[in-house]
Amino acid sequence: MGEISGHCNQSKFVSGLKTVSLHAVGEEAVRSAFINVDQAGIGSLTEHQFEAALRQAGIELTRHQIISLHRRLAKDGKVQVEEVLRVLM
Repeated sequence: MGEISGHCNQSKFVSGLKTVSLHAVGEEAVRSAFINVDQAGIGSLTEHQFEAALRQAGIELTRHQIISLHRRLAKDGKVQVEEVLRVLM
């Protein structure tokens, strides 16, 4: 058997998220959650806001998965909803 490192490449990671997340909750739920959490109305979320939006949308990820996803998607430390939808769709 191959060695298990605890790491996966981005395509495996995103593929797993697609299976778990948007198929169960839908794009509109994710969009609504991001809008609700983005109280400043700037169109992007910090890591903590990102986590809150995912949970509000019903996407249950581990803290590690949330941090990893945020790091992959963040520009200037913030994530935009369109980027999340593009990756998870």
